[in-house]
Amino acid sequence: MNILIVEDIGAHPRMLHMILKKRINHFLLFAPDGFEAHAMLKATDDIGLMILDESMPYVKGSGLLEKMLASKRFKNLPVIVSSADEKGKEFMAAGAQDFLIKPYKSSDLIEKVLNLIAAEEGKA
Repeated sequence: MNILIVEDIGAHPRMLHMILKKRINHFLLFAPDGFEAHAMLKATDDIGLMILDESMPYVKGSGLLEKMLASKRFKNLPVIVSSADEKGKEFMAAGAQDFLIKPYKSSDLIEKVLNLIAAEEGKA
């Protein structure tokens, strides 16, 4: 399973890569905005989880989430949304499986990712 990380802020994708690679044995893909993430989703068959930043250029995280939910292919893709504001309930109601408020602890991210991976692997 590949994990798609959609994050536009300079060093943040590298930091996420370092945090996740220590604990998670899955290939990590990165997209700097929702437009590129949507293209990657359409081009890649084995994306099993997405970590999605809300505040990005071109297509915001909420816009990408809305597009995904409208698609048969992606509507069940597990998504963790991260945002600096506290819109967690809105994203969960919109279809995200989990939410992180920035700044967050790396242990919180790892816990949420591992929980969703376990849930997805339990479905197989």
